[in-house]
Amino acid sequence: MDRNRLRLNFGPAYGLLLERQMFREKGLKGRLQSPIDLDIVLCTTYASKQYTEKILEYLGINDFTVLGRNLESWKHIYKLELIIDHIEKHPRPGLLLHLDAPDVLVTGDLQPVVDCFNSDFDCDILFSAEKNSAPGSSTTREITESEVGFLSRIEAFEEANYQAPFQYLNAGCFIGRKEAILELFAEALRTREQLDLSSRLHHGDYLYNDDQLVLRELHRRHHPRIQLDHENMMFQNLYATQRSEVAARHPLPGGVSFLVAYLSYLARMVTGKIKRRFISSR
Repeated sequence: MDRNRLRLNFGPAYGLLLERQMFREKGLKGRLQSPIDLDIVLCTTYASKQYTEKILEYLGINDFTVLGRNLESWKHIYKLELIIDHIEKHPRPGLLLHLDAPDVLVTGDLQPVVDCFNSDFDCDILFSAEKNSAPGSSTTREITESEVGFLSRIEAFEEANYQAPFQYLNAGCFIGRKEAILELFAEALRTREQLDLSSRLHHGDYLYNDDQLVLRELHRRHHPRIQLDHENMMFQNLYATQRSEVAARHPLPGGVSFLVAYLSYLARMVTGKIKRRFISSR
């Protein structure tokens, strides 16, 4: 058994602590709004409001678009198609921020995200970064030798260009210029058709339908035009993080508070109501 599969994941517990920290802040509810030069997009097929929608509305950020509710089923690769279609219909404003609908915790004003992207990054698209390679060359079951080699090349590139621990592209959160997204996502869909990726992942869909994998290959081909927020300046993936690695406004509590949060996470895992959490807008 791969020992990486046995790693404890305390990230969702930190997400719950961050959530409670944010909800306790006075005056935050209903006080924020989306920057006028930012198009916020979420994707889901569920008719009910998802976690990220509720968080945005709690903060008062109501100017966002949910894509995919017209679809009867979901494949991860559909996200690229939906965003391409959205940009073609709505080319302005020129910046697009994508947040995964089920599990993104926005912790404050989004204007600093726009400002940080414009001032601190010389790229067209910026993705969040995570500690875990997914799909991973050593952790993805029952894939072919050539697929292992393909994943290994992507991992080697990410590890060579970004300092540990947040080295691997995560497609859950990204911000970018719409013209570039339109061009590069279209290339990603063409690239997907050319890749020799025939294995199925654990959830039953084919490897070539994994949007994150295709985008990781696109990042390898187009870096530094595409980059990762590996220092968590605006995005942070909480999977397998340590308390010292979480860029929070206030120190996260330990002891009993952490234990209660972790037990709450385990309870939600059992009922299928939580997977992982991200934070944005540091």
